[in-house]
Amino acid sequence: MGRQINFFMMPDDIRELDAKIKEMGLIAIESEMPTSEIVQLQSLLEGTLSKKLIISPEYLKGLNPKYYEKFQKYIINDSDASLIEFRRPYLKADEKMMKTGRLYYTIEFLNENNEFVEKPEPFIKTSEKLFRWYKSHFKNVKINSWFTTPRTSDWVKFENGKLFTNYSTQAS
Repeated sequence: MGRQINFFMMPDDIRELDAKIKEMGLIAIESEMPTSEIVQLQSLLEGTLSKKLIISPEYLKGLNPKYYEKFQKYIINDSDASLIEFRRPYLKADEKMMKTGRLYYTIEFLNENNEFVEKPEPFIKTSEKLFRWYKSHFKNVKINSWFTTPRTSDWVKFENGKLFTNYSTQAS
């Protein structure tokens, strides 16, 4: 079972999320790397467009990136790890187009005996706290049933930005 927030955010909104993550004692890391060394980020805006992982430093030791020959990179299996997935919205400014991003975490995972195991309570409480902060901090504005931050809403209204909710539809 998991929890998620789908969103449209501008870079300044992501910087505010960065600040909250740091204030909570969390760090951001890459989910995919060229070596098995875990790459810590200063910002969720850094690095590639691949998903980022938000994690408490105490859970770093349990991460074991696995090499995937097909992709020629190491990838962290996030299904059983105590971390929050962050996919930043893809903003193509020259085309005034943005695709949705998300925050996501699971509260349990399937172990090697096919049994559901709940993740540590401190992780769940921290994740819930971050999600509550997000919902209260970003006074989301609804555009066609999609929640956006006020900055994103202004971008749509005043700069004719387009919000793509999947590859075949758009909201504006």
